[in-house]
Amino acid sequence: MYLNVILTIFVIVQFTICGCVIYWWKKYGKKIVKSFSDMNSMLSKTSGNKSMDLSKSMDLSKIMSEINNMSKMFGGLK
Repeated sequence: MYLNVILTIFVIVQFTICGCVIYWWKKYGKKIVKSFSDMNSMLSKTSGNKSMDLSKSMDLSKIMSEINNMSKMFGGLK
């Protein structure tokens, strides 16, 4: 009897956790992965440049705008 109750509670907890993970992924996860992939592609474009002049090889305004977008996304989590 006790085993049935424990297993039922365990299954309910598992479904709740899976539901929360799916909700989080739809709301935040896709945006985070997209922003990191955009940032990665932007940095890979600049790393191909052989110039040592950092002001020409990296556009800091784009990087800062991506960081601001990420901070806005995480601002709602507080």
